[in-house]
Amino acid sequence: MRVRKRVIEAATTTWTTLNRELSSMNSEEVLYAMELENAREKPRKSFLKRLGQRYHGILAEGLRRELR
Repeated sequence: MRVRKRVIEAATTTWTTLNRELSSMNSEEVLYAMELENAREKPRKSFLKRLGQRYHGILAEGLRRELR
């Protein structure tokens, strides 16, 4: 699946938009958002932490489905 670059860039502009858009992102999009945030001159640690939480949540959901 291709990552929607414009959507990801728009989603990471403010904390509110990040949290609103995270629920609709898949793991590939979350990883891309983390890469974009790390590429900034001064990465926002709170954004990276929230993106990491979502990524690990997606992985956990997948593992739970497999174990059922």
